[in-house]
Amino acid sequence: MQTLAALLLVVGPGSTAVQDRATGLRCDLALSIDTAFLDRWDHTNLPNLSIVGSGHVVRGQRFGVYPVFSGYAVDEHGRVHITLDLRIARPDGKTYFEEYGVEAIDQPGGDGTGLLLPRDLRFVIFDPEDPAGTYGVHLDAHDLVSGKSVSADGTLRLVEYEEGQGFESSADLQRWIGRFLADPQPERAIPALRRFALGGWSKELPSGRGSLRELFEANPWLFPILFARFAEEDAATRELALWLLARSTCEAEALVKDLGKEDRAVWERVSAEHDPLADPIEGRDDVNELWGMYVLRRGFAPLLRLCLALAPEETDVVADLTIHDDSSGLDVPLARVVQRSVTKILADGIAWDPIARGYFDVLHRDEALPGGVSQAIVDLLAAPPGSGK
Repeated sequence: MQTLAALLLVVGPGSTAVQDRATGLRCDLALSIDTAFLDRWDHTNLPNLSIVGSGHVVRGQRFGVYPVFSGYAVDEHGRVHITLDLRIARPDGKTYFEEYGVEAIDQPGGDGTGLLLPRDLRFVIFDPEDPAGTYGVHLDAHDLVSGKSVSADGTLRLVEYEEGQGFESSADLQRWIGRFLADPQPERAIPALRRFALGGWSKELPSGRGSLRELFEANPWLFPILFARFAEEDAATRELALWLLARSTCEAEALVKDLGKEDRAVWERVSAEHDPLADPIEGRDDVNELWGMYVLRRGFAPLLRLCLALAPEETDVVADLTIHDDSSGLDVPLARVVQRSVTKILADGIAWDPIARGYFDVLHRDEALPGGVSQAIVDLLAAPPGSGK
């Protein structure tokens, strides 16, 4: 087992919410594959604790042990102090991992009524030799202020990887992407990649490449599976796979070391492409990529990048280029075209996605944000739903 200090939440099968009736101390325990939850916790007014998961993982896939506390006591200095004992049991009941007296929370608690989240959370990645089956998670939380404790339990199954169902249409693919946050099925990622590469769906679903990028970045365990039979894939699928690898933080050297001449040339080309998440936006394809990244997991980074494009003259996130405008017959600044496109995408997004609105409700109050961006967000929030302002 590998453990890292990180966050991962999906409330789903095997998760519990336990409350000490005498003291009010409550612990909501979830085992999760949602690596973007901390973004929503930190940057929105909608933490969205009700999202669900599949209840299983494969080897190499990260999950987290994620407790959320409420009903805690506050000391005379206004601080909360909670420690944790954690035990993970193998399918045979023997101890797989355990630790005691972990500092979970030691911070101001406000009026004592909010939800609190430990910042030192446990990521777990099952190793190749770990046995398949159901793993039990037991957690004891100790409120050191009140002297009371509460326990919570959860389960998660380790299963063998099986490739998921394919896709018959772009609408089927779009539904899967749209529902991924509530019903993650990463085992369908490789079939999605193949069909997206072959089906000409980049025109029907222009943000799809961005969604695939976000999916593979969040699930790097998929890359070794994909590249194990890389030579058997068709040219279009291999090119898209290399593009996804180039866009990821996954260690690529071992995966690309045996590429043939043609694939090596593709790898060198896609590796040299600019990245709109870090480099200036160069057109509508970049905007679609960022929006697709956001839609899959509702993460903060791609949405913030789009927000900065609402006032490109203040943020320099759009390339200093001019493009030809067919409607006017004139060359116009790219920044103006991108600004208009992003404004419409975000206005439409607010209409159907309460998480985006939650981000904006918090974001426009950020004093570090350029004034033009804050005002543009205020204007979006004030616009009638679906107006595509």
